[in-house]
Amino acid sequence: MRNENGRILIRIKTEDALGNETDQRLELRPEDGTARLKFEENGIEKDVTVKVQNGRFVIEQEGFGSAADISAFVNFPLTIDTETNSIAVTTPLGVVNVQQLPSTAIEGLLGSNVIDTIESTELDETETDAEDANKQVVYRIKGVKNTRFLGLIKVDAPILAEVSAITGEQVYVNQPWYLNAFGFLFAK
Repeated sequence: MRNENGRILIRIKTEDALGNETDQRLELRPEDGTARLKFEENGIEKDVTVKVQNGRFVIEQEGFGSAADISAFVNFPLTIDTETNSIAVTTPLGVVNVQQLPSTAIEGLLGSNVIDTIESTELDETETDAEDANKQVVYRIKGVKNTRFLGLIKVDAPILAEVSAITGEQVYVNQPWYLNAFGFLFAK
């Protein structure tokens, strides 16, 4: 699947009973172009929609609990394998199979009290000065942590977290210096 001049082009390979491969191409327009698939993550099937919004691919899932729908903008070309219901991104470092969905990354951050409110989510490479060998595909999640200084004064701290799209582990968390140095003075 790739975005070319405002069109979504999908190439699907199929095989008949005799083992003959055929290539099917499907073109979807951004105004109604979506691809829906079932994605298996940790043994659980989840509905996922891939679409184009503002010239970028977006992976969408329905919200969990009382949460709104979850969207992650993708900064790379996507490949969707309809036979295995898998998603891969093509990065400068090669093709990477996405094994964790945005909801898993967000649930982990919310569950560990790293972030309280999500502002945006992107699927991208790590933004480190490290060599390419140490880079990986991550969900970059911007949000806010709601705290109170000395339990009295409300402080909304901006947070930037990166969660691996392969393992679901937190790779990086950037929070204001005052939470790092004086975190014991801040409470929920």
